[in-house]
Amino acid sequence: MAPKNATIRGDGFRVYQWPGGDTELNRKYNAVEPADLLSVTSIKSLAGESFQLVAWKIANVVNIAMGVRKETRIGPRGGVKEVYVKDGPFPGEFVSRMVESRGAQEKLDETRKWLRSAADEPRDVAAVRGTVVHKMIELGLPMSMVDEDLVRQRFEAQWLEERRRVKPDVTEDDVNFILNAMRQYWDMRVNVPFVIVAQEPQVFNLTVGYGGSADALLWFLGTFEGDTFTPIPGEDVAKWQKAADKGLLALSDIERIGGTLAVGDWKTSKSVYTAHVVQTVAYMSGEFIAEDDQINERLTDILRRTSLGLVIHIRPNAWAVEFFDYREDVLTAFVGSAVYARFLAQYKEPTALFTHSVHGKAADTEDSEVLDDD
Repeated sequence: MAPKNATIRGDGFRVYQWPGGDTELNRKYNAVEPADLLSVTSIKSLAGESFQLVAWKIANVVNIAMGVRKETRIGPRGGVKEVYVKDGPFPGEFVSRMVESRGAQEKLDETRKWLRSAADEPRDVAAVRGTVVHKMIELGLPMSMVDEDLVRQRFEAQWLEERRRVKPDVTEDDVNFILNAMRQYWDMRVNVPFVIVAQEPQVFNLTVGYGGSADALLWFLGTFEGDTFTPIPGEDVAKWQKAADKGLLALSDIERIGGTLAVGDWKTSKSVYTAHVVQTVAYMSGEFIAEDDQINERLTDILRRTSLGLVIHIRPNAWAVEFFDYREDVLTAFVGSAVYARFLAQYKEPTALFTHSVHGKAADTEDSEVLDDD
């Protein structure tokens, strides 16, 4: 499902459409001209997946071919253990399907589709777990409301919304993952107090040509020195959160109180990668924040004063807040990928780049041949 004010094109890539318009605010931010902007996530996909993700996908295919699956088991108190389990009697379901097909093309086609779905299952399950946690965080659901019934309901709803090929039953591991991840999240909020200034703010950069929805714009009521966080004495986080929720928190309030502004990214994945830092720096580099095709000057002022990016890493057994500075070299790396991605989106096939094309075939060549592109 595309975010509000974004569309998914027929080729599967997400585009944010900026309508432009000759208004005083648009002129201030050089946003008069309309533009179609690739999303940050689509730029990542077009420019190429990380080698870690590619290696992980290949490992999933290898596991299925060998008749095993790698599963992440989550204990009732958040313990995480990765185990290999057999997917049936030796030699495994994949080999059994191949043998049973006896080379029949229809059976082989069915096996190919099954293999792709089975190899994607670990990623699909991890993505749905992460999305459910993300949405619960956005809703600010307290632990008193997060129980097994709610988790199961939200898992079922998320599978329907995602429309993924593989929709396994909600397992005890799924429930334990969500319950404990939310427990870790609220423990983190106690130890590192911050105000969520905006959730899913839509960031636009017309100069580079991208848009996207950052996870959160955050105000930490305190300062950092090394790995030590020192809260501002006497400040009421709940009071400022109410002001933020009502759209009343202004940059002048933040400058008067002090603290630290940051663009945050929630992650529930096993590891944090360099791509997460690059993505967040791209959001930090937005020229403005807009809602329903209108520039939000209040949030734009706050975004432009952010000096830190961060990944809030929530797992069932721990939490971490990883900070990093805005860096020009990181932005340069993203801009390079954005230029390349827009080029690939424009030239999906190389034929438009050809200036000449000379064709021929050797004597006695058959008139046609069938190539399996799959």
